[in-house]
Amino acid sequence: MLFLTRKENSIHLYFEILLINKSAGNVNLFILAAAIKKQIEAVYKGKFGRFELTTVVTVKPIYKHQLKMLHNKLVIAVSEYVTNDNIAEADFGGLLIKLNLKYIESIISGNNKRTVPHELGHILGLDHPHANAAFESVNLKASLLEQVMSNEERTTNLMCQGWYVQKAGIELNSALNLTEGQVKLIYENYNSKKLNRNYNIVKGFFNYKWVGKI
Repeated sequence: MLFLTRKENSIHLYFEILLINKSAGNVNLFILAAAIKKQIEAVYKGKFGRFELTTVVTVKPIYKHQLKMLHNKLVIAVSEYVTNDNIAEADFGGLLIKLNLKYIESIISGNNKRTVPHELGHILGLDHPHANAAFESVNLKASLLEQVMSNEERTTNLMCQGWYVQKAGIELNSALNLTEGQVKLIYENYNSKKLNRNYNIVKGFFNYKWVGKI
């Protein structure tokens, strides 16, 4: 799960993540866990306007016979079933990220340092700051703290979709930035108890109700 503490303008994030391979592929979960930890801690730290952000991540590989451990936990699952065969998808404000088996090697190698932190942003309640399929636009469904982002900030922002970044001529691994408003929104979402929700877990059965298969 996600835990957050704040002292004045210093915000500390703590993630406890369970990592499971639900695919038929062979994945070294320990190597993947190390890559995930490194990528998250690299992005969610630093000075963002008046906020100083630090992050500590624990990623624990588990196996299919340990499924009962998943209830009420933040889970990253390697899967062959991701909507539209995307690289990944996340439960907005929830507790589940699915990673497409096809792209695991790119995450482990560091060729893709963006997908996991981006999907974690959705877990934290951050939206795409741009409108769907529209360049240099504003997502009117997003928080006002996200809507005020400038066009220049969007081109290198972590939460813009990959096509948006590429259209701006930016290398994907260079688009890892967060704004002061996004960091403030993470705190507000946590403080108002909008995060850590089991949208896709049935209590008592410990099964995911994701559309399609996990």
